[in-house]
Amino acid sequence: MERTGIAVHGSTGSIGTQTLDVVKRLRGRLDFDVVALVCNSNIRVMETQILEHRPKYAVVADEAKAAELRQRLSGKAAGTEILSGQENATAVCGYEEVEVDVIATAGFAGLEPTLMAIEKGKRIATANKETFLAAGKLVMDAAKRKGVEVLPIDSEPSAMWQCLEPEVWDGNEERHSVIWNLHRGADNFINYFLLTGSGGPFLRTDLKEMDRATPEQALKHPTWSMGSLITTRSATMMNKGMERIETSAIFGVPLDMVRVVIHPQSIVHSGVVLRDGSQKVQQGPHDMRYPIQYSLSFPYRFDTGLPGLRLSEVGRLDFEEPDQNRFPCLRIAEKAGRTGGTAPAILNGADETAVDAFLKGRIHFGDMPKVVEAVLDSCTAVQNPTLKQITDADRNSRERAAEEIEGIRRTNNRT
Repeated sequence: MERTGIAVHGSTGSIGTQTLDVVKRLRGRLDFDVVALVCNSNIRVMETQILEHRPKYAVVADEAKAAELRQRLSGKAAGTEILSGQENATAVCGYEEVEVDVIATAGFAGLEPTLMAIEKGKRIATANKETFLAAGKLVMDAAKRKGVEVLPIDSEPSAMWQCLEPEVWDGNEERHSVIWNLHRGADNFINYFLLTGSGGPFLRTDLKEMDRATPEQALKHPTWSMGSLITTRSATMMNKGMERIETSAIFGVPLDMVRVVIHPQSIVHSGVVLRDGSQKVQQGPHDMRYPIQYSLSFPYRFDTGLPGLRLSEVGRLDFEEPDQNRFPCLRIAEKAGRTGGTAPAILNGADETAVDAFLKGRIHFGDMPKVVEAVLDSCTAVQNPTLKQITDADRNSRERAAEEIEGIRRTNNRT
């Protein structure tokens, strides 16, 4: 069996580590050569991954940490070249030996590696919603131009994708995903996309208590285990607002075709409603390895021993409409999505900055949407932006958010 070269950008994070577990589970069915691993600074985990997977390249964005890793691995990993810096972290995604790039990073940092991979004609499996949020049209237009498959790992768009894919396959090796075909004008019977969200830890919390919630409380997600940025965004439901924009970009449909519904159990991961009123949903355990495996093995499905779901043990599934008074970030994200252009990049930059300030105890939980909306309203969006204009919008939004945060801190200190 031929082996496929894979690079994992963000290998030491939650999605990255689970991707490498899936790679191991697929051995003997689909075999991957781990060509490159990329992380920011977590060399403890990176060291273990290098010794296990023996990649040709390991990139640590932090120069000092890369030097430390070289010392730690001296004489232990002769076949691995340890590189450093953001430039190499992006460039490795386009290396000749790499056929599949997994973009497992959270935040704006995933955009340039994605564009590099597309430019070099690589197949992409991505969990980075900020890429589609900030530059969805730019990314998908580039993928179409280069003939590249861009497949989602994020559980919600993966669920929608799986609902739209036929499960009977004639064995044609040239089969493309429904995402590929939708962006090329394929006929479809989609009425709208059903985007589910748990409602996070504060779905039933008193609003005054929610406004003063601590980072520890916000990070106690009731069903999923995720990084701090995504978990906090789940608590504010900014995550769901952003995923509406992400879904619109991935499938090439208007924002109005993506509707949010609260589903506290997080068993139904999302779905589609068809023109005749029929609904198709994808459901499964709270385990990101399922969508990761589907993106890596498509169009095949394999039993790799992942734990299954027993509906009799789930007991009940609840659904309700989201309350935008409780979760104003849904409204704010919709405003950015309807404005378009660089507005979603502004939204993302401001929110990342606000979340960071909240997690560091500098502002209250209820201050985050105030910061983001103030920045969004004060920045002018550029339509049909270039990559530079998107990058500039991201930087400027972070600077404006920092100013808003300082103003809120002064007010909070006085009260």
